[in-house]
Amino acid sequence: MLVAEVDGEVCGVLSIRWDRGCDAPHPWLYGGAVLPALRGLGFGTALWLAAHQLCVARGASYASLDVDVANVESRRLYERLGYVVLGPHEHGWVARDVSGEITGRGAADTWLMRCNLLL
Repeated sequence: MLVAEVDGEVCGVLSIRWDRGCDAPHPWLYGGAVLPALRGLGFGTALWLAAHQLCVARGASYASLDVDVANVESRRLYERLGYVVLGPHEHGWVARDVSGEITGRGAADTWLMRCNLLL
């Protein structure tokens, strides 16, 4: 997990799944978020660019993610970062409590996106 901080306070996060992502064998970026008051200031871009550097350092040529169909703002950010839509994707999820017991599951309609990290 990558973390962005301002004055020692977390303002953004981004996770990388190195295997078992939804677009294997490419690293899967997920769980990205920036505090609403700090959006548009470059923290999201900085997190994604740092993730791209880590992916390349580990030998990846591409990174993938998905974005909710309705989340136009995030999709625009990803497109500015070089991601292209590959097509629709139904992303399945499972929620677990601290003991590991499943507390919920579902699916979200998303766009699958991929970025060529070597361009």
